Amino acid sequence: DPNNGAAWGEWTSCSATCRTGQRTRSRNCGHSDPSQCQTETEDCNRQDCPNPLRGLKSLGCYAIPAVTTELKLLENLTPDLSDSAITREKAVEKCGMGALYFNYKAFSVTLGFCISSSNRTEAYTQFQGYSCRNGKGGNFDQFLFMDVHEIEEPQAHSDALQEVLYSFTIVRPSSTVSTHSTTYKVEATNKPPDSFPSSSFIAVPSIVSLCVALLAVLAIVFF
Repeated sequence: DPNNGAAWGEWTSCSATCRTGQRTRSRNCGHSDPSQCQTETEDCNRQDCPNPLRGLKSLGCYAIPAVTTELKLLENLTPDLSDSAITREKAVEKCGMGALYFNYKAFSVTLGFCISSSNRTEAYTQFQGYSCRNGKGGNFDQFLFMDVHEIEEPQAHSDALQEVLYSFTIVRPSSTVSTHSTTYKVEATNKPPDSFPSSSFIAVPSIVSLCVALLAVLAIVFF
């Protein structure tokens, strides 16, 4: 066996600088086919990544515009927003990460659902709201409200952001907005794209559909 007694080579660079990557090394076995030389892999850099959401500022509680060409749902478009919005923990932080992924510095949360796609804070703050809780929006009677947030100087944390976010392709099933979780195929690659195809966003009228769906669920749960 050419591997017997062969010295180990140097470890490769870790595949990530935080949140656990991997590195490998191989024996210098002298075989003409390098794949015949023994290799081993281990985890590295297990520490958490720096938080790129420092400077998050709340802009207050507002009603969701009935008609908008600027605001869209970001659900299921990033790893942080791939779980169920209704039961999502750390909804504000995860929505902020989703907004940063697409280079937006303003975003809003309503009952866990993440809405963004414009840096104009005026697009979010047209109509004053009055029933938001814990930074995650809320509802009263038949109305839904959203907590609006702004990320101050997001570019200052771009290096940390690159370590947290990954480029991925999402294959969406043919379906409308649903309050139930849906499985999406996610293929990880190396870095975020410069932009994401606009067709991957849920259509603008879906914000209205979201409101209708959420109110229907609330009616079932509470009545």
